[in-house]
Amino acid sequence: MFALPVAGKNGSWQGFIEPREAESQLLVRSVLALEVPESRRTEVTLYLTRANFGLVIGNFEMDLDGDEVRFKTGADLADVELTEATVDHLLLAGVVTCDQYLPGLHQVLDGTDSAAAIRAIEES
Repeated sequence: MFALPVAGKNGSWQGFIEPREAESQLLVRSVLALEVPESRRTEVTLYLTRANFGLVIGNFEMDLDGDEVRFKTGADLADVELTEATVDHLLLAGVVTCDQYLPGLHQVLDGTDSAAAIRAIEES
């Protein structure tokens, strides 16, 4: 697994690239540097579910027993050659998506309703 710092215009977080050779897969995660208090986990989960709806590449995840929020992209590489471009595209999809939705996530953590936060992000 490879770790790398990632920075967008709306924040920074940790990226992880995990080649899964036995499964012929490549997994790329963006782990957001957030603390989600237990009192906001339901609303954050609703926000992430709303964000996931319609995404073509990747998805947000949250550990419901902890507070880790991440974005995951992956590729099945069976019978496909892994290229630098493939890694770049998976990483970029995570960076762009996290950067887009991060401000709304902060709003939800600060008390904004998930539906209002997602509307503000997706209409801007």
